[in-house]
Amino acid sequence: MPWDSISIPLNTLTQYNQATNDQIEAFVNAQGLTSNTSNLVWVDLYRQRTYVFEKVNGQWKLFRNMLCSSGKNITPTIRGTFKTIGYVDSFGWGKGYVCYNAVQFIGEYLIHSILYDEKGEYLLEDRGILGQRSSDGCVRLSPEDAEWFFNNIRWGTTVWVN
Repeated sequence: MPWDSISIPLNTLTQYNQATNDQIEAFVNAQGLTSNTSNLVWVDLYRQRTYVFEKVNGQWKLFRNMLCSSGKNITPTIRGTFKTIGYVDSFGWGKGYVCYNAVQFIGEYLIHSILYDEKGEYLLEDRGILGQRSSDGCVRLSPEDAEWFFNNIRWGTTVWVN
């Protein structure tokens, strides 16, 4: 199929109006999601947020709410329910960028820091932006949130991307 015979719509605008913690918890608990650990992760593509929940008395309680960036429409973040399966301190060296604190949830899809140049400075243009679709499919977090995620989310934790 010729490339110019298809049309990929512009990136969907982010919904910046945040739901309340009670609304977020009610929605996630209604999904019937389980996890092999005491945590559950929801990557909310509509709001460009990554939520971490803890299991308390049989219910998922919101523990951490982080701004993120997911994949552009042309390189979307995969949707579905996955498990964390790998960890890497950094990657991208020698390719003109570096990312830190990466947690793999399927194939080449990772949750990691924003991109830096090899000098450790933020890359400009859409590579450091959070809160809108700007990645090649991975989920980007702030450096602080990526480090927290890397250090606290255990192997086998459910990651729901929707």
